[in-house]
Amino acid sequence: MDTLHCEAFKETVKKEMSTRKGWDNKYGRDRLAKERTMLLQSLTNKVEQERERAKREQASPERQLLFDGVSKEGKGRNAYLNARRSHSPQQKSNRPLTSSQEVGWLCDKHRSEVSQHGRRAIVADTFYRAHGVN
Repeated sequence: MDTLHCEAFKETVKKEMSTRKGWDNKYGRDRLAKERTMLLQSLTNKVEQERERAKREQASPERQLLFDGVSKEGKGRNAYLNARRSHSPQQKSNRPLTSSQEVGWLCDKHRSEVSQHGRRAIVADTFYRAHGVN
């Protein structure tokens, strides 16, 4: 081999090495293994979510109300929505659906005292002093 062929061979080897490094960086075993584990995790999460959704659908008798009658008669969708109205958002879904629901999602139910007629002296109870102004 003369010098020209030797240099060409060295250049070819360098190009192959750089191509191999690029391929390893993009599609290497470590990256493929990570992508496989991420894919498997996402698939198992989706399968678990589908199972939970199916359980909720089977377990809810309200869902059966959708298929019984029509809304005009107070059945069907109308009955379903009336039944769902009695449930809290925590019972309807596993996580908050809006950002405003995140604030009190995990809080216990807090009921304030409500008078029989729906009137309450909010300002007098919270603002004024019990014994007048000193």
